[in-house]
Amino acid sequence: MARPIFSILVAFLLIIKFHDFAGAEIGVTFSRLADNFPPAQVAVNFAESKGFKRIRLYKPHHDALQALKGQGIQVILGVGDDEVEAVSKSAAPKWVKDNVVPYANQITIIAIAIGHDLIPNSKLAVYVLPALQAMKEALEDHGLTLISVTTPFTLNTLLTHFPPSHSTFDPQKIYLIKPIINFLATHSPLLLCDIYPYEAYLMDSHLVSLDYALLNKTNVEVLDGPFEYTNMLDGLVDAFYSAIEKLEAGPVKIVVSETGWPFSEKIYASAQYARAYASNVFKRGQANTGTPKKPFWALDVFEYNLFFQNDAPLDKKPYALFYPNMSAIYFN
Repeated sequence: MARPIFSILVAFLLIIKFHDFAGAEIGVTFSRLADNFPPAQVAVNFAESKGFKRIRLYKPHHDALQALKGQGIQVILGVGDDEVEAVSKSAAPKWVKDNVVPYANQITIIAIAIGHDLIPNSKLAVYVLPALQAMKEALEDHGLTLISVTTPFTLNTLLTHFPPSHSTFDPQKIYLIKPIINFLATHSPLLLCDIYPYEAYLMDSHLVSLDYALLNKTNVEVLDGPFEYTNMLDGLVDAFYSAIEKLEAGPVKIVVSETGWPFSEKIYASAQYARAYASNVFKRGQANTGTPKKPFWALDVFEYNLFFQNDAPLDKKPYALFYPNMSAIYFN
């Protein structure tokens, strides 16, 4: 009986810990699918100079981890997709020993993220839950009980997302999703959600305005029962909260672990719109406020991506804030 009570206590402390970190700060992702990035120390210093207090790494790049030592920047550290199966079996203790323990005293590691967008459709999805369990145990073996373990979800996990209160997870994927949510609620209550209002707007342009998707509005556009929405980002976050509630799981705090607006030749993907969205998200993150459904949980946001990646997949290449030479892409 003691073990479940201990797990619930740790889960509660993890929510409190992350909430304490949430004061008027915003993060940036540091995906490195490129061959022309500046040295890690230069990149970290640059991110900090632009006001980012959190960084998401998709793999344990040791040059970046060395650069982050003593900087006061909080980190979400990723397990690469190529390591997830091994971590789910026997590799978690070595992974923690090699990639977490050497840095834990000098870097505030908020969470370990298992894979990247593996739920619900990747063939690796079946390894996510055992990897979460193994990673949590490996962290606890080193006394690192206040580092969360989590995994990213995308809008593809939802069957519906509008209006937010009607949102549900895809019933064909519940067998994967529900055990993960239950595990997080009990042991490590943070869920990463990669949320791109641009993608949702392409589906919902007949329902909401472009300004709603860009976070340009201050007046209420969507009324959903008692909840009033001025922007799509809040609406999509609450869509995930609503879907989680329908699983009858415990409390899980959502972190927007990726967001952005593309700059490309596609419809609604101009530099003007990308600039507006990035600026508005930064302001939204600094506001230190929650969503209509969770007003007391400040919304934590990571903008994607610090630098343009010349080797990124086509769907991610249009998302970036700066070129590798540190010049702005669409800011003046």
